[in-house]
Amino acid sequence: MIVVSNATPLIALDNINRLKLLYTLFGKIYIPLAVYNDVFVKGIGKHRIPELEDWIIKETISDIDKLESLKRILDPGEAEASILAQEIKADLLLIDENKGYRKAKDIGLSVMRTATVLLTAYKKGYISDLKRELNALKDKGFYLSEWHYQKLLEKAKLI
Repeated sequence: MIVVSNATPLIALDNINRLKLLYTLFGKIYIPLAVYNDVFVKGIGKHRIPELEDWIIKETISDIDKLESLKRILDPGEAEASILAQEIKADLLLIDENKGYRKAKDIGLSVMRTATVLLTAYKKGYISDLKRELNALKDKGFYLSEWHYQKLLEKAKLI
C-alpha cells in the first residue's frame, strides 16, 4: 500500500506516542518536501519530531504548475501532499484539515484523518482503548468535534 501523509497526522500521532502505528498499519509513509520541512526541520507549532524515521520517505513533487495553483487554496504541505499522492499513485492520503481533505477527495484521492487511523488500529487490535487514544489526542490540542468523536466510537461499537 502506498501512503502519503501531510504534517498533522505525523505530529498528532507523535504527540501521543503513536507515530509507529503508521508503520504498523501501512509500512512506508511518503511525505513531500514541505511536510518534511514542517515536521522535521522547523516544527509546526511547538512540536518537532527530532529525526526522520527510516520508514518515512521524503519525496520531491514534479508538477510545479499544479503546486502553484493548489497553494492558492491550501497550505504548502497540503498542496504538496495532494500532488505527491497523485504523482506516485498513492492508495491513501493522510490529511486532517477540512479544506485539504475535501480538495483531495474532489481530485479523486482516497483520504483518511488521524482519528480514523486510530480507529483502524483499534479494529486491527493494535490499540486496546480507542476512547483513551482519542482523548489523548484532544488533550494534546488536536481538534476533534464531538460529532466526529461519537461517530468513531459508534464505528468501533463502543456506544
